[in-house]
Amino acid sequence: MLIQPRMIVSPFEGRRTKGRIKLVMRNIHTGKLRRCFSRNLITNLGLARDNIRHTAQTSFINQLSVGSSLTAPAATDTAMGTLILKKTLTETPSGANNTGANPYYSYVCQFNPSEANGNWTECGLHYDDNSLYNHANFGREAISDADQTDPVLITDADHGLTNGTRIVFASVGGMVDLNFLTNGGDFYYAKSISSSTFELYEDEALNNGVDGTGFAAFTSGGVWLRSYEKTSSEVGIITVEIEGANG
Repeated sequence: MLIQPRMIVSPFEGRRTKGRIKLVMRNIHTGKLRRCFSRNLITNLGLARDNIRHTAQTSFINQLSVGSSLTAPAATDTAMGTLILKKTLTETPSGANNTGANPYYSYVCQFNPSEANGNWTECGLHYDDNSLYNHANFGREAISDADQTDPVLITDADHGLTNGTRIVFASVGGMVDLNFLTNGGDFYYAKSISSSTFELYEDEALNNGVDGTGFAAFTSGGVWLRSYEKTSSEVGIITVEIEGANG
């Protein structure tokens, strides 16, 4: 007689599902670390599947991917924007934290020095049938102004950027010189001036400012995104926490 796997009632059922991602890049030669925390968007496909564990397999969610798209994650997404690599999760998610008022699972994937080298802007979790459970940028915020100064001064109400963070721009109106897809693929480095402003530099050491005196005037719109260059000298570790909040 064939025994069908018994489904476990999900601790996430009837709760608001949310989460965050953590990225750590470690240079294998110098030990230097780069890290960030960011919000995470659960897709409509993910919200429709409350049961993420059952007795027959460790987890329905078994893969994590990284990509380089500049397009904002959306609830209707069914795939990554621009896939670099999809990989089986490095660690099996523990059930130790899946009870109580705010149960959560933590998914971990490590990309070794030879894997997924390129410019990372996005990541996502996938079920074993490859459908997309969540989709997130490593950092993405709207800007409200860009000054034609040397260096260019960007206004963002609460940017949270630290000095030397590499970013790209998309959909900036007027000052299109900033947009990654129209400026020949230029990356910029942020220097925090205040909680709501930062300057742009051409180098991580912040020695060479981006001269915007010849740029067209900013009109409206635009976002910046964190862009992490993963090289063969680095290990990249992504942790995704999925939490079932009350309500």
